[in-house]
Amino acid sequence: MIEQFIVDPDDLPQKAQETAAEGKRVLAAMFANDERPLNAGFAIYCVFMSRQERDIVILKTRLTDRTEFPSLTPEIPAAAWYEREIYDMFGLLPAGHPDLRPLVLHENWPRGLYPLRKDFRDGNIPDASSDFPTPAVSGEGIFEVPVGPIHAGIIEPGHFRFSQAGENIINLEAKLFF
Repeated sequence: MIEQFIVDPDDLPQKAQETAAEGKRVLAAMFANDERPLNAGFAIYCVFMSRQERDIVILKTRLTDRTEFPSLTPEIPAAAWYEREIYDMFGLLPAGHPDLRPLVLHENWPRGLYPLRKDFRDGNIPDASSDFPTPAVSGEGIFEVPVGPIHAGIIEPGHFRFSQAGENIINLEAKLFF
C-alpha cells in the first residue's frame, strides 16, 4: 500500500520521525523537484518503506515562498547525503544540516548555479577553481592514503582519502560522482 501526505515544511522533521516509527520504516529516498511551473514552488519528497510489511509512505512538502526547509539529518542520519544532493542540485537549504560541503558538484562548479532547476541554462558555465576541503587529522603514527579517482575495476570512479593510524581508519573523505 502506498500513502502520500502533504505536510507543512516546518512540520517535516516531526512527521518524518513519526513515519519512521522507531525503526519500523526506513528512509528509502529523499529528493526535490522544481514544481514552479505547476504550483509556484519547489517540493521535497521523503519516501519511507517498512522493513517487514510492504507499505510505502511518501511525505511531500511544498516550498512556495522560500528555498529553505528544516533538515531531517539530526534525527534521521540517513537523510544526510540526500539533503546535501538537494542543496547541490537545487540550492534548497536544509537548515540545521551539520555538513553541507558539496557532494555531487565538484569544487570547480560555480556557486549559486543549480543544474536541476527548470531555469538552468547550460553552455557558458565559467571555469572556476577552489580547493576540496578535507579535515586535517594529526597525531603520532597518523598517515593518509589517497585512492583514485581512477582505479581498477568497473565500479564508479571516486577519490577516497583515508586518514589512518595503523589499520584503524580515523577519517574517510569520499569524493564521488566523477
